Amino acid sequence: MRDYPTAPRGTEAVETLISSVEELIFLLPAAADSEIGRLRARATNALAAAKVAVAVNVARASERAVPVANAYNWARKSPWSALAAAAMLGLALGFSASRSVHGRPRRASP
Repeated sequence: MRDYPTAPRGTEAVETLISSVEELIFLLPAAADSEIGRLRARATNALAAAKVAVAVNVARASERAVPVANAYNWARKSPWSALAAAAMLGLALGFSASRSVHGRPRRASP
């Protein structure tokens, strides 16, 4: 049985970007120049906000992935039940679509 990761695949790239920015901020000298100090503070604050946003998005993605993984595992454990459920869903959608296209049948006039 295949297990799906709880975090999106791009997470490693984002973590690498964050660590690179952290390293650049650290390497900037804490110079007396007020403009460099202001830019460094802005970059530090933006980085902190980005870390929070990434953590929130990873948590949301993990929560959304659980039902999909459960459905996948259920379909792998009982393929005939999954096939029957898909067939019933297909019939219901087909019936609904045909009713909406053709409308209701007309009554015979007396």
